Amino acid sequence: MHFTVNSFAREVGKIFEDHLKPLDIAPSYADLLMLLSERDGMLQQEIADEMNLAASTITRFIAKLEKEKLVKKRKKTGRSDVILTEKGVTKTAKIKNKYTDAVKELERVLGEKFVATTEQLLKHGAGQLIQRGE
Repeated sequence: MHFTVNSFAREVGKIFEDHLKPLDIAPSYADLLMLLSERDGMLQQEIADEMNLAASTITRFIAKLEKEKLVKKRKKTGRSDVILTEKGVTKTAKIKNKYTDAVKELERVLGEKFVATTEQLLKHGAGQLIQRGE
């Protein structure tokens, strides 16, 4: 099972990487920007929890995105949130379009029902495994 899941994830990852290549951004960074676009600021630990990544990894991601002026830190009532800059908002809109294109490609290859069902099963399974580890 491990081999099959990893193989599937690599192939799906390649499709998203190919679609994002013109924007010069890796899927993990794109995921972080899209997450921030749905919220009015997030703590780094909240991002780490939501993305199921180590806080140190998120710190590195944010440092790179700050350097590219896609995100910035905002002090707000005793906390320092990470938010998108205007440049980040613009880039995230382009990322969302590329993600849509990648999903459409997956649906063409695998079928819409397969993609929808697989996404639901993976979300459920990931949630169960994350709860188990808490």
